[in-house]
Amino acid sequence: MGFFDWLFAQPKPEYPMIPSMMDQIHIDTIMQGRLPSITTTQIYLQKGEVCYYADRCRLMSEKVVKDYISKHYGGSVPGLFSGTRWGYGVSERKQTGEHIETEFFDGFLFVTNKRTIFLHKQAGFDKRHTSITSIKPFSNAIEMQYGSKFYCIFVPDGYLLNDLFEMLH
Repeated sequence: MGFFDWLFAQPKPEYPMIPSMMDQIHIDTIMQGRLPSITTTQIYLQKGEVCYYADRCRLMSEKVVKDYISKHYGGSVPGLFSGTRWGYGVSERKQTGEHIETEFFDGFLFVTNKRTIFLHKQAGFDKRHTSITSIKPFSNAIEMQYGSKFYCIFVPDGYLLNDLFEMLH
């Protein structure tokens, strides 16, 4: 890498490490291949629903943002009467490109025997397990697809969460 490459290089995103707040007993239970029962008051459970996972997380959301440039052409000429002017002009707006913006939303992730729930005021979701298309675990994250929607969620241990989903299916 040359000097100018280094000087103008885009910074690589730093992926967060999320500290766990889940009891070690519940983590060990999942690692042993059993489902823990977690008591929580943060979500309402439906009849017959049991919470198996409750921990901090960070949702990564990427969106495409279009870039525009605006131009204005115009001027003015003297009017018919003294002290008056006539103005004219036109504006145009053209798309010049697009880029991807990444946002992070800190919240709580809950996995029950029926649903996956992400608690957050703006980006929260509540999805039924029956609509999961795919799951891809990472050491500090899990990527889940529900239909055409992807969710990349940073968690303390993505493989632990993957093991839990495997037990549920």
